[in-house]
Amino acid sequence: MKEKKSKITIRETKESKLVSIASEANPEVFSSVIDKWQSLLDTVAKIVDVPSGLIMKLNEDTIEVFLKSHTN
Repeated sequence: MKEKKSKITIRETKESKLVSIASEANPEVFSSVIDKWQSLLDTVAKIVDVPSGLIMKLNEDTIEVFLKSHTN
């Protein structure tokens, strides 16, 4: 079985922090995982005290909002 690799990048500016994870794999995401990500996103957005947190989905030619925090 071939090992899948991921790259995590953190970019921080004065106004925001961007964490991106690039992976060679393109797996299906189960609803139970999405629910956990939503809970984690809501918690982190509250702790960091930001108006909203986003998890973005990168496609070949586009980027779209995958999850949005329920903080605002």
